[in-house]
Amino acid sequence: MSRSLMFVFCFGLFSPGVVGASEVNIAYVDLNYALNNVEEGRRAKAILERDYEKKKSELETANKDLQKMREELDAKRMVLSEDALRKKMIELEGRQLGFQKKLMAHQQDWTKKEGELTAEILGKLVEIVKEIGKSKGYEYVLEKTESNILYAPESANITEELIGRYNKVAGRK
Repeated sequence: MSRSLMFVFCFGLFSPGVVGASEVNIAYVDLNYALNNVEEGRRAKAILERDYEKKKSELETANKDLQKMREELDAKRMVLSEDALRKKMIELEGRQLGFQKKLMAHQQDWTKKEGELTAEILGKLVEIVKEIGKSKGYEYVLEKTESNILYAPESANITEELIGRYNKVAGRK
């Protein structure tokens, strides 16, 4: 029994938590939340949503036209000659392929535009996080979602400060 007590005592005495203990100052930030809540981020999101709705409307119209063409072809299937039916089916397949290409192009354009709009904002956010970290003496500032933070006190969350500083800096320009 005395040997185990001696081990516990020595282990506790020489563990890093006791010898030379220093407090590590850590904060965290939710960059996704900040991106969606700074004024510039909201404007970018509104631009993307307008663009999305416009393209969605175009695609819905094209899809309705395809559906109408399919229905007409089905209705006339029995009265068309084999050659005419084949030509109509080839035309329909061509339009469907064109529609799919257009859909993919819109998705790629939207993703590219989203990346362009958010990359600049994220870059600015990271710079402000660094400034906050230095000014407040944080050794580490973790990104909430990327760090898989399971628990942290709300006092360690600097997201709202980041949003405030970003909007203040962006407002001066």
